[in-house]
Amino acid sequence: MACVENKAFVLYTYSHLLLLRIYMTIRFDKQTIQEKLETAVRFSSSRVGSSPLLQSVKIEIENNKISFFSTNLNSYYLSNAPIKAEIKISLLIEPRKIIEFLSLLSPGEVEGEIGEKGIMLSQKGVSGEFLSVKGSDFPQAPQIEGKGEVVNHQLLNDLLPLILFTAAKEETRPVLNGINFSYLEGVLSIVSTDGFRLSLVQQKTESKIPSLIIPSLFLVELLRETKGAEEVRFLFSEKEKIIRFIIGESQYMSRVIEGEFPPFQKVIPTEVVTEATVDKDEFLRACKIVSVFAKEYSNIALCTFLETGVRINPKQEAGEKNSVIIEGKRKGPEQTAAFNLRFLLDYLQHAKGKKIHVGMVRSEAPVAFREEGNSAFLHIIMPVRVQQ
Repeated sequence: MACVENKAFVLYTYSHLLLLRIYMTIRFDKQTIQEKLETAVRFSSSRVGSSPLLQSVKIEIENNKISFFSTNLNSYYLSNAPIKAEIKISLLIEPRKIIEFLSLLSPGEVEGEIGEKGIMLSQKGVSGEFLSVKGSDFPQAPQIEGKGEVVNHQLLNDLLPLILFTAAKEETRPVLNGINFSYLEGVLSIVSTDGFRLSLVQQKTESKIPSLIIPSLFLVELLRETKGAEEVRFLFSEKEKIIRFIIGESQYMSRVIEGEFPPFQKVIPTEVVTEATVDKDEFLRACKIVSVFAKEYSNIALCTFLETGVRINPKQEAGEKNSVIIEGKRKGPEQTAAFNLRFLLDYLQHAKGKKIHVGMVRSEAPVAFREEGNSAFLHIIMPVRVQQ
């Protein structure tokens, strides 16, 4: 019992020694700082075994302003917010525990006392103490000069969701983890592929984004921040191979992926032998139903384009067994193709049009999917070879 009491006493004493020397008192809006920290965490390292330094967030306080900086060495986040403070200081904090604590507080002002080795946050009788260390060893952010070019961020909000889901998740081929941007004669082309499917958007725009490959995971996080933004600016450093997006008081930077993007034009069909038109929502519902049975067959389904519609059934279950037939129109001869249902579901859940046009050359050739009324977006899925 004595050992337990001594241990408790040591912990109690150490806890209070953290704030033995108070450097400063700060006051800030709870919601603002919580949101900044939540964003900063998404640009820090989440890899198991990564350096604690890269899992931290650096905060700097000066001139009634608090700045946030986080990085995983591939992407970087910098932002600032107003704060009531009088002293200049730089600290590293482990943000996740602080975010959880702040999320449970009431809206409004929070008081913080920054001590020698920690931060005490308090609001209306609730207080919490958190470790901190000096921020001198934290990696520096790349320096990219210039105001940048204004980007049509609404264009990004509309186009990126049609592309991001197709990028590869595995890291065996880094270029496939990125989104390829190219700008030629007033047309912006954005394309992604994982080797089994491809998404391509082409749109006329005055935003002259240079040809480069941007990591898809970085763009997923950036997309969260562009919604509701009044202006988005873009810069690219050819020397540093770094891109920077500026949104309000925040900066988002990433290293571009170096390498040759696959010659995707070669897989785009130049002709169509069979074309079917179906209702998107009905197609999606049918695929979800068939997926219940297709799990036993590696999630592969056969799509037969009939004269009056499409029949979808699990691989090796020909005919009407466990199948769904949806109405539609067809031009050209009847054909059957086998697809990974996950690829079909991904596409149909991101497509926005009411009707889908499916174009086939033959059962083992790339199949083209287009939305009615949106000629800018093309999706390609490679069929799966199956034994008949």
